[in-house]
Amino acid sequence: MNTTKKLVMLLALMLPVTAIALPPYDYDNYEFEVDGIYYKIEGDVACVTFQRYASGMHLSDYHGDVVIPSTVTYQDVTYPVTTIDYYAFNYCQGLTSITIPESISTIKDCAFYLCTSLTCVNLLTPTVVIEKHAFSMCSALTTITCPLTTPPAMYYEDCFDSPHYESATLYVPASAVESYRNAPVWKKFVHIQAIDPEVLPGDVNGDGEINYRRHLGRSNQPECRCLQRW
Repeated sequence: MNTTKKLVMLLALMLPVTAIALPPYDYDNYEFEVDGIYYKIEGDVACVTFQRYASGMHLSDYHGDVVIPSTVTYQDVTYPVTTIDYYAFNYCQGLTSITIPESISTIKDCAFYLCTSLTCVNLLTPTVVIEKHAFSMCSALTTITCPLTTPPAMYYEDCFDSPHYESATLYVPASAVESYRNAPVWKKFVHIQAIDPEVLPGDVNGDGEINYRRHLGRSNQPECRCLQRW
């Protein structure tokens, strides 16, 4: 082996391995904004896309309890919201709780990467695919609520970090606890508990109707509404 080949091999061994290989940031990859969430239209559906520095807002200033809508209207056309794109809420350090509606089918790589104040995830969609590193480095994540009797599909085992599986609590319907304990990825959670009462978060009457905004004015309401009895 000649000297050049030996040098190339040595350099390859010395280079650090990149754990997350994703597309570069594209802060202009959006078409419109509604209530602080940015979207782009893909065919006949809408995608929650990259946050950007706009109107004086910094990514780390995005805060509080966020509910992604099932539909959004742009130029007089209403689109279902089906995807949360790469890096959509990346580094939103003030984000404390996220509610993902039933319309979402895919949460892409690093969608909530480094959301270090995120404590609660409400996952209301039955068909979601959560890609790798979607919730990586969310060091405060303690509660995941999934009020679905059939565990959602999750194709990547590393969509959550290992500490989440050991410390966070997964809340599911009482009738589905065993299903989650035997489902890929979900069974990795050490703490799986039944939702009490067994209704969807925000369903105050138990009638299948969810209305989060009607409760936002209550002064005694905690920031994380994952499992509160209304």
